Amino acid sequence: DQVVGMLTSARTTMPRRDGGGQIEIWSAGRSSRGVTLNMKYASWAPLLECQAVVTTVAADKTRVEPDCSGAAASNSAIGNTQAQLRVPMFAEHIEATLAKRPFDREKVDRAESAVVMQNLTGMQREGLQRSVEDQKARAKSN
Repeated sequence: DQVVGMLTSARTTMPRRDGGGQIEIWSAGRSSRGVTLNMKYASWAPLLECQAVVTTVAADKTRVEPDCSGAAASNSAIGNTQAQLRVPMFAEHIEATLAKRPFDREKVDRAESAVVMQNLTGMQREGLQRSVEDQKARAKSN
């Protein structure tokens, strides 16, 4: 219950790198699986949601993992990469909150880079296919 309480009351706010406002991560309250977390990259940006799934491992040990699977897996490497890129910010919010330490943006950067590199070949293949399809559609319309 202490872990859920910490996550429910935590809020992370940091400046956007482009200087256009703040990134905010906060709790929307308890859920059946733990805590619902929200994130906005700017006041005008869409609301992103993720579950902090709280699992009791032992009497004195709890595991918390982000589940951002609301964006279901698809056959699109680009779409899957976009969905996977949501996780590192929420994961670091959870880890920093529970460890009572500052949010580490460099840790997020490393995790996001790993996601992109892991999916790069598939995204390139998909991008090339989209380009070919676009060229064919343009040729037909001319």
